[in-house]
Amino acid sequence: MAEEAPFKPEIEIFPHRLPSDETVANFLLKVRKMRGITQVTLFGPRVYYEKIIKVSGKVVPLRIQVARFWIEVEGIDVLEKLKDICDETFPYGFSIKVGRFTKYLETVGDRLRGSSLILRTDFLKGEE
Repeated sequence: MAEEAPFKPEIEIFPHRLPSDETVANFLLKVRKMRGITQVTLFGPRVYYEKIIKVSGKVVPLRIQVARFWIEVEGIDVLEKLKDICDETFPYGFSIKVGRFTKYLETVGDRLRGSSLILRTDFLKGEE
């Protein structure tokens, strides 16, 4: 019997340009409809003003400029569908990798820098 990995794989999506807030919201709306995604982490440098996007009728405050998306998945079978969504959303190109990119526990440095935002899929579910 095969032993299960202690963590779920993640897919890193790295757009070749910094996406606008509208593009980030559009991407999250498309991703939220997919099955097999357990968590989405938005990663980028901290900004010193608060931006707000709306996803599924919910307000998401952004204190970062989104530069990468780390998407935790149940299996790698969602990779092709994610590539199709990225082709639609990021016409300027993107890089995609499979691995593990987030830490299991938050460090003191992470808490001080505040450089990522984690959205659970239950948060993304909701009205259009």
